[in-house]
Amino acid sequence: MVPKYRTFQVWECAFPTGPAAAGYRDVFRLLAPDALEYSWVGRAGDGYLCDHARVSRPLARHVEDCPVRV
Repeated sequence: MVPKYRTFQVWECAFPTGPAAAGYRDVFRLLAPDALEYSWVGRAGDGYLCDHARVSRPLARHVEDCPVRV
């Protein structure tokens, strides 16, 4: 993955793929795969979802809620 902004390094953008490759699922994306919610917004208005809660595949079917506060 190529970072969108020069301030980010390739390893920072690739980091989320490690837990997914190990079988962990992002709880928020399980419930809202297309949502445009952000946990951080910069001065230029660029938003990023920086906070992730992950669960193993067996636990993923028990996820009922994952509130996001913006």
